[in-house]
Amino acid sequence: MGLKWVSMYCPQTSFVVSVDSDMMINIVTLVKRLSTMPKTKFAEGHLQTNIPVSRAKTNKCYMPKEEFADNLYPPFLQGACYAMSRDAANEPVRVRMTVTVP
Repeated sequence: MGLKWVSMYCPQTSFVVSVDSDMMINIVTLVKRLSTMPKTKFAEGHLQTNIPVSRAKTNKCYMPKEEFADNLYPPFLQGACYAMSRDAANEPVRVRMTVTVP
């Protein structure tokens, strides 16, 4: 929902940053770093690859095969802290509009 909100109400935004409440960041350093980054097609954070899908119903991350058939998730940035350009933030919102949820 955060990315959808940004895509709808923040057209002037250059970057989107998401930080969990239990993380600490240096805002001054972050702003300096982002000022040197490309304004399009940019995303950075802790990249997760080859993450197996949990089929165990007792797991909080349980994913039924009917909702996601692959055995590995596609690469993604871990949710604790990431930054991306506005166009990159709009992409999941755009793709989500084409996905049918059972």
